[in-house]
Amino acid sequence: MKSGIILFVMFATPFGIAFVSQGTVTPAEQAGMTCANKKLVAYGYTHPQLAFAELAAIVTWQGEAEEKRPGLSNWHLARNRNMNCRKFKKSGHFQCVLSATPCRVAAK
Repeated sequence: MKSGIILFVMFATPFGIAFVSQGTVTPAEQAGMTCANKKLVAYGYTHPQLAFAELAAIVTWQGEAEEKRPGLSNWHLARNRNMNCRKFKKSGHFQCVLSATPCRVAAK
């Protein structure tokens, strides 16, 4: 097997597991959460590998959330999360669009 494929599997597998398991996390609608009033939408950079396109979109969303609503930038705590990815035919690259309502654990 080529070493590039082995390295990709070693690094991409944890990201894939994280993205699959994020839907099983307890929703942010629970008591003790503070959320923004509006959803935030962010586009990630294109990448030839889907996992990296997803990661780029999450990083972009978190950066925009922190800029607009400091303290509410954790993607995994966001409410009504949605991720849509598409593949461009000509380049073969993926791009993901995220939308969610930023939330955080309320201070006690």
